[in-house]
Amino acid sequence: MISKVLRALTRVFFNAMFSGSDSWAKHVPMAMYILETYLVFKLVKSNVLYVILALLTLLALYVYGSSFHSFLYVILVSAIPAVWYFVTSLPFTRSLEQSFIASMRAFTLGAWTITIIHFANPMEFSYFIKEITKRKSLQVFFPMIWRIIPHMMSDLEGSLLANDLKGEKSWKGLAVAMLATKEYEILYSEGLISKITRFTPKYWYELRGMAVHLCIIFLLVIFLIFPK
Repeated sequence: MISKVLRALTRVFFNAMFSGSDSWAKHVPMAMYILETYLVFKLVKSNVLYVILALLTLLALYVYGSSFHSFLYVILVSAIPAVWYFVTSLPFTRSLEQSFIASMRAFTLGAWTITIIHFANPMEFSYFIKEITKRKSLQVFFPMIWRIIPHMMSDLEGSLLANDLKGEKSWKGLAVAMLATKEYEILYSEGLISKITRFTPKYWYELRGMAVHLCIIFLLVIFLIFPK
């Protein structure tokens, strides 16, 4: 049972944060996503009814970015802290309505926060690091992390499934996944030694994506200034 839950969670988190191919949505300044998340937080804090606006905007962003499949998993992941807030706040609020409002705010903020990770482009971080320092080891750090973490999650799911088929305990699957992680670390380290001096991060911004997010930011600011 524990193994099945862990496998399901691993798959859901993987699809919510790391699935999908390179698209225009990954070539938008990360500062825009962070600013949008902050504005959404301010909106839902002022009035919980703005949750509907925030989620519809997020849905439109994923559909337009051809990532509707990922949006479903983002919703599932965001539901975890929302349910937690609802259950843990009940003893203090003693009101289903207040606890529901708190959970919906957590749900919305969680969905937008995961969106930052989903559309984050490690090459953008590397590009800015290149402008600050010439150290190749720092420039390659974010692309390497973005490759290792999905591999770790995939190995974890595979190890747990293999243990289930063998009838072994779940902790053994976790141990095998940790060993595989160590192997990935060694392989990436050895493979990057010969390439690190030639690594040059390349990144660009998509005008279409920036225009879409400017419209979203403008919409959120308007609702903040004129809440009625």
